[in-house]
Amino acid sequence: MAVLAAGLWYDNFMIGIGRSIGPGLLLENLSWPRFALHALVTPFLIVAARRIASTGGLVEMGTMAWRIGTWVVVAALVMYGVFVDLVGLQIQPACFDGILRYTSSASPEQFCSPDQVSLPSHGPPIPSIVADLFVIGVGAWLWKRTGWAWMFAGGIAMLIAASVPTSKYGLVASNFGEVLLTLSMVATIARFPEREGATITKARPRWARISDP
Repeated sequence: MAVLAAGLWYDNFMIGIGRSIGPGLLLENLSWPRFALHALVTPFLIVAARRIASTGGLVEMGTMAWRIGTWVVVAALVMYGVFVDLVGLQIQPACFDGILRYTSSASPEQFCSPDQVSLPSHGPPIPSIVADLFVIGVGAWLWKRTGWAWMFAGGIAMLIAASVPTSKYGLVASNFGEVLLTLSMVATIARFPEREGATITKARPRWARISDP
């Protein structure tokens, strides 16, 4: 989670200072790690979610089958990110609402100059979508098992935020969704500090505890 949070911080930091640096080679070079982090780090949300869920009481997710399965999926998504999103990647400046950043394909609403044209789109961010859907699924399972709904809520918030078109509304929604997702997972880690595989059950009402022999 620390690496994921660091990647989120760097992404937002570079977007925040883009206007101060201005378009050019410096900002372009500083922007490349943003794309590498998204391709190489985002899939590890799957590993983090599995670990958190296992610690939270989903003992099934602590088995070797789940561990190997999640790592296989992560490896496949990282390879997809490298060969589809990074190899041959071209980036261009995008200007919107006082923000200057580099993106893989700017929409006409975000052109920084009259002669700018859009680069070919790479399509939807498959690794990010798969990772978020996994978090939602595991979060729902954890919610059903323990009554803790916040990881599920964070995944849903990220899914909704990612569906907001940046061409019309900028990056506020998507970046806020990433922050909510990260906070929901950190909160879940704090809620379930027990060792991995520990069995967690919902708290019983007081009347049930009083009636115990």
